[in-house]
Amino acid sequence: MREYRTYRQSLALRPRSLASAGESAVQDSPWPAERIAEQQALFADHVADGLWDWHVGEGSEYIAAPFWRLLGYEAVGRAVSQQAWLALVHPDDQRLAQANLVAHVMSRGAFSYDFCLRYRHRADYWTTVRRSGKVVQWAEDGSPLRMVGYHCAAQAGRPQALSSALCKAMGVGVWEWLDIEHDYCEWSPDFTEMLGYDCGELDQSMAAYQALLHPEDLEASVAALHAHLQGKARYVVEHRLRLKSGEYHWFEARGCVLRDGDGRPVRMVGAIQDITQRKTEQEELWTLHLRNQLALQAAQIGVWDYDLTTDDVTWDAQTYQLYDVRPGEFPSMRDAWYERTAYPDRAEAEEAIVAALHEKKPLNAVFRIRRPSGAYRYLRTVGAAITCENGRPLRFIGVNWDVTQQENTEQVLKRRNSDLTAFAYAVSHDLKTPVRAIASVLWLLERDIQAGKLEQVPERIRCIRERIGRLDRLFAGALNYLQVDSTDISAQAVPLAEVMAGLAETCRMRFPNFEFRVEGRMPVLAASLAQVEIVFGNLLENACKHHNQESGTVTVVSRDAGKFAQVLVCDDGPGIAPEHHLRVFEPFRSVNTDEQNDGSGIGLAVVKKIVEGRGGRVWIEPSALKGACISVCWPIWFRTGREE
Repeated sequence: MREYRTYRQSLALRPRSLASAGESAVQDSPWPAERIAEQQALFADHVADGLWDWHVGEGSEYIAAPFWRLLGYEAVGRAVSQQAWLALVHPDDQRLAQANLVAHVMSRGAFSYDFCLRYRHRADYWTTVRRSGKVVQWAEDGSPLRMVGYHCAAQAGRPQALSSALCKAMGVGVWEWLDIEHDYCEWSPDFTEMLGYDCGELDQSMAAYQALLHPEDLEASVAALHAHLQGKARYVVEHRLRLKSGEYHWFEARGCVLRDGDGRPVRMVGAIQDITQRKTEQEELWTLHLRNQLALQAAQIGVWDYDLTTDDVTWDAQTYQLYDVRPGEFPSMRDAWYERTAYPDRAEAEEAIVAALHEKKPLNAVFRIRRPSGAYRYLRTVGAAITCENGRPLRFIGVNWDVTQQENTEQVLKRRNSDLTAFAYAVSHDLKTPVRAIASVLWLLERDIQAGKLEQVPERIRCIRERIGRLDRLFAGALNYLQVDSTDISAQAVPLAEVMAGLAETCRMRFPNFEFRVEGRMPVLAASLAQVEIVFGNLLENACKHHNQESGTVTVVSRDAGKFAQVLVCDDGPGIAPEHHLRVFEPFRSVNTDEQNDGSGIGLAVVKKIVEGRGGRVWIEPSALKGACISVCWPIWFRTGREE
């Protein structure tokens, strides 16, 4: 181990000689052997150097023999107090030691505790020694309990006055409360400069420092300082200080108290750091976050976050509401999503997520969820992956919102466009028949008049009137078909038994020779009352109107079909041939070609339009009465008061 000694012959000595001061600082003191072994284990590469072990709470530091050999003393390990150790340090370097300690503690060890100090040699000169170490034990409040390190001879030319450069590099100003009892402080040049003062301009007392505190921060800051002096908490506070210019800046203040052997606070060292820019940025971020939250709440948009490293999914409050899930209801949010997503859409949604993660495609999908009530809702989810440097996805974040109304509107538009296309075709094709018939009768009428056969004129006029009436019914039916609102998705509980009783009474007034029977328990349908009356009113009227006898029987039967109710309207009339089972549900299609029949071929088309608009089905099936049997499958109303 090489030693380097620097002689300072012209140094102005203190009243007490260097030798006497050194002698008083290095009195022998025993040290437990187990601590020495622990030191050597912590710094195995420096066992030949001057190991030191500072137990902060005990206020003493054990320094191994090589250090004392450097200072000209007997090579024996000794335990000294912190005051005695500082007495060996050059007065100009004491601030450097304090600054390095504060920086190391404030950075939780990130800032290296490694620097050079001038020590008082026994032969009355200054020698430069390198001091290196680290905190090896921290208290729960973040203050250091124990530091361990080593001393070795320093190389020539190593900077000695690093305090100012160190503080500037870290952006901190160091302070020392040298005498707590008499309130005497020392401020580093960087400390006063940060506050806008010149050296010596700021009164050197803690009271002067506290006088600079913002009135709103004074009470909390003083309480934090007293709590630290009493050993109850760390001294780490954020407060505003008034600069010399009069404006306030935000500062983070940290400090550590030094105690005597009785545990009483005697000194305190610390530092302040200007965090005005950080606080401004935090305030801007908070304002932005608040605005985003308000916007998301107003738009009812939920946010989700999928951490791929932990396989955890988190939802915000709005997402819980969208999925109708209570916190803690499922083991994980993945389970909640899987349970709520409608089975037919689940695979497609999962494929979209996998593609977004592994194929780096944007996630923009629409899928249905099924709430506990049984109601279905459409959700749109948009997300993006956050990747590491090698492109591997780490997190997947996104938003979702309810698009049920939009999806229903789009489906309504598609259905209406389809209806209009079919209707336009039917009008262009089927309305030609009565028009051509009228044209033919007019030609015959003109021919008879020219030939003088006037006896045929009344018959021709009667035929024209019949065909005009037929044409009028077709137009009325067309208007009725267009006016039927199959897109009305509002639902209420409609007791079919009550509706059927009213419809049957109305039909008896028009068809008194017909008997109406109801078999089975009629369900409660989820629909609007007007839609139910139109559907089953048309079916009862058709059963009577297209019967081949003056009297007959119409039977209404109800069957349970799970989430739906199956209602059959059957008659004992001529029935409908199998080849016409699909045709009769098209507009203007009728198997009855009798001109006297007042039908327009619209009734069953209207029935089909309304039933399918509610998510049901309508078809023709064989009848036990040998007549026609129309089967309607309609969603039922649950006891929860919701539509399934």
